[in-house]
Amino acid sequence: MSSLLPPLFQVKKPKRFEYKPRYYDQEKERIEKLKQKYAQTEDNEEDLATIKARLSEDLRSQRPNRKTSGLLSSTKLLIYLALIALLLFLVLK
Repeated sequence: MSSLLPPLFQVKKPKRFEYKPRYYDQEKERIEKLKQKYAQTEDNEEDLATIKARLSEDLRSQRPNRKTSGLLSSTKLLIYLALIALLLFLVLK
């Protein structure tokens, strides 16, 4: 019956859009790459504790070492203080 009605009385359905929002999580991508790396290169018989230890070691290696960074910052501080003292000595002389 709807084919017999003129197009004036037929209601058109609205257009549908296939919009899928995208989101990029850099940290999640990095973790997924690490998981794939260890899944491909290592034997599947390795226990979970060994895999977790290796992942934590990789994450630890990416962080700066606190002892060496503290030593470097204190060395820089001493150099800056010496330069300031030298400048003050030259200015006040």
